[in-house]
Amino acid sequence: MEREPAAVPGRATIRTIMGTMALATAVVVVDALTKRQVTATLGPAEDRHSWWVFGEHVGLEYVRNSGAAFGLLRGNAELLGAASLAIAVGFAGLILWELGPGKWTTLAGGLVAGGAIGNLIERIANGYVTDFFAVGPWPRFNVADIAITVGVSIFIFALVTRRDTASTANAHTPVEGGSAHRDRST
Repeated sequence: MEREPAAVPGRATIRTIMGTMALATAVVVVDALTKRQVTATLGPAEDRHSWWVFGEHVGLEYVRNSGAAFGLLRGNAELLGAASLAIAVGFAGLILWELGPGKWTTLAGGLVAGGAIGNLIERIANGYVTDFFAVGPWPRFNVADIAITVGVSIFIFALVTRRDTASTANAHTPVEGGSAHRDRST
């Protein structure tokens, strides 16, 4: 009995994966460069650890975050690193599965993967993540955190608009014994 050849990804899938990898790489580079610059300018060796643009409401403040979001699980770098990797891989798979190949997948996947990898690299290397964007009393964050947040937001937007488009399209499909437009008055 002959075996069937394995499925070969289409050009759109390969293009999406390559675009996602390129965007993720760009996020990792920008994240690393900004963390390095903030550490050199406001880090532990400096006299000044913050620079405020609008009072103490918006600015930069050097913070070492050894925990997860909002400082949770401080001091568990190995656990957080493993969890971050598992979540990033799982979420990237979910994005590709739900959205399929295309620009939304490239954007959402690249931002989420790049942000997760950027924080993971620093967490493994240093046991903490450098946070520095300061907005009021909220916890501090970095470029990787912004990329993850924007990537998840894009994924949700794409998912919701895709489903809205699909339900709108279904509203105009012929129904048995009826016309192409459904009467919504009943």
